[in-house]
Amino acid sequence: MNSIPLSTAEIVERTFVATAETYASISSTHDRALQLCADSTLATPALVVAAEQTAGRGRDDHHWWSPPGALLMSLIVPVDPALAEPKHRALLSLAAALAASDALVQQVQQLRDASAADAVRIKWPNDMYVGSKKIAGLLADVPHLPSHRTPRAVIGLGMNVNNSCHLAPDNLKHESTSLVDLTGSEQDIQQTLVSLLLAFDQRLRQLSTDRPALQADWQARCYLSGQAVRVSRGKEILAGICRGINSDGALLLETTEQAEPIPILSGTVLQSQ
Repeated sequence: MNSIPLSTAEIVERTFVATAETYASISSTHDRALQLCADSTLATPALVVAAEQTAGRGRDDHHWWSPPGALLMSLIVPVDPALAEPKHRALLSLAAALAASDALVQQVQQLRDASAADAVRIKWPNDMYVGSKKIAGLLADVPHLPSHRTPRAVIGLGMNVNNSCHLAPDNLKHESTSLVDLTGSEQDIQQTLVSLLLAFDQRLRQLSTDRPALQADWQARCYLSGQAVRVSRGKEILAGICRGINSDGALLLETTEQAEPIPILSGTVLQSQ
């Protein structure tokens, strides 16, 4: 479980990645990818993948549990300038989340239990769940680059693969799961990575070619639909019923104060039930 997932040659040969760095241990694949973005000569898509992180982080600088056996990666991709704008950032996050959920469906189907694969969901804006338990999270950033350069996005992903969540910290073990916990056997982390990258390629292309299909899929996999939720948006906390995700990637929140659901493009879900 401590081995580096793939050689750089295999990554480039089998996926759309043009260049890759692999590490046995690194402080943060995301931070390393952000550093690489500044290199104008970098061939993209580019990947940073590690067997272990010592200072992984998630959204809002939350600590990212990064034990051996997890799949830890950050992908650098060029993006359309429109998607680099903050108001469109949710689209990038959801496309990436769909890709991760696609790969999870493939892996979970090994259970030969259709209901388990059907239970793969996206918790807006950036977590993946199987049933009621979190299995993966992602972080999408678009660092500032000179205006004459094509924008680049960094998509960081942590997925629980061969790290049993029975060994997780107490605050995580009852609300998290992993592929090894779901299937009862260790997974081929190399093939899991390849499946993820192939799914990223397809879903990111859809942002430009077939956005309605993306919307239909993230709406179908919305974990929060129909649930009572509380969402923090800056200093404001909104409460209501989630009515899915719209075509802009915004969470739709039905409240008693508004006649129509409120679209929330950026925020943190504090509670769902």
